Amino acid sequence: MSSHTGKYMAIKSASTRASSSGKKPFTKASATKHLAGLSKEIRKQRKALAQVRKSRARLGMPTAASTQKSVSAMNLMRGVAKDTKVATPTYKLMAQGDSWFNYWIGKVVLYWLNEDFGHTIDSIAVAGSTLNDIVYGPVPHDFLDFRQTDAPSRLAELVDRITTDKPDALLLSGGGNDIAGDEFFNFVNNKLSNLDGVNSGVVAAVISPTFIKAYEDLINAALAAGVAAGKPLKIFTHAYDYPWPDGRGVTWMHGFIGPWFDNTFTAKNYPKATLADLQSRHDIVAPFIDALNEMLVKVSAKYPGKVFHIKTPGTLSATTGNYRNAWANELHPTDDGFRQIAKVFQQAILNNM
Repeated sequence: MSSHTGKYMAIKSASTRASSSGKKPFTKASATKHLAGLSKEIRKQRKALAQVRKSRARLGMPTAASTQKSVSAMNLMRGVAKDTKVATPTYKLMAQGDSWFNYWIGKVVLYWLNEDFGHTIDSIAVAGSTLNDIVYGPVPHDFLDFRQTDAPSRLAELVDRITTDKPDALLLSGGGNDIAGDEFFNFVNNKLSNLDGVNSGVVAAVISPTFIKAYEDLINAALAAGVAAGKPLKIFTHAYDYPWPDGRGVTWMHGFIGPWFDNTFTAKNYPKATLADLQSRHDIVAPFIDALNEMLVKVSAKYPGKVFHIKTPGTLSATTGNYRNAWANELHPTDDGFRQIAKVFQQAILNNM
């Protein structure tokens, strides 16, 4: 990661540091006060939220009921009787986020956390989500049987699930789509300008105050919901890994999605004809991941014993020549790549639950 250090330090030095607010621990009273607005929305949107839950189940998203069947099957295969304590503990997990948790054509982190480690998982993640979508946006119409203008918010759905289902922990995946895609264009300088590839000022302005505030709003609501439900939960975040911008996207039933970086690199005169060219692109994207990782480390430090950041960058440290074994496209690992990431998640869960 030393090749990324210089560019990352430029981003860090240009960053406007968000001040720590010295938050007080959530009490039952403070949690109730914090959730007052969301609780009102949940009551108003009760029927719509119930329909969203049914729609997600119909579309085959992971649910506690479906994953529990897999857990039971695994225990039988291991010869574990119902009254026998399993050596490795399993937990009831809730997941919110983007395509690293909801990727229809591959086996993502959540799949392997259930398949390999037996955790029960409810996911309300939506592929393509930005942080703005996750924290401040409405539930997508795709999860409703009718189109409506007053859809419940994603945050209300999350709080409702936490208070109703009472998970042991919440897994969060967000921020990648705020950097990738069209947004990426302004983050990179043109190669012909002879400036450093990373526009550190633009990156710092986005990753520091904007991302921190969104994550804090999300975390505060989730922690308050757990306390209000009588079952405080722990929260885990992550910062993806270092992608290879080689122009590969995703082909599925609705057409072609992506690529997420190639258009910007091509428009700004960064070639991809050789492995050396791809390495240059890879090294330009890496500081963005480092900055996101460092930001989430700082956010988690504000919630000791409650929020834990999983340091996933560098897990898929394939060499330039065989990176495709770990990366299916510019944004998503292969099934095996996601399985490696899940192992890192599992270790963090066991260390902190």
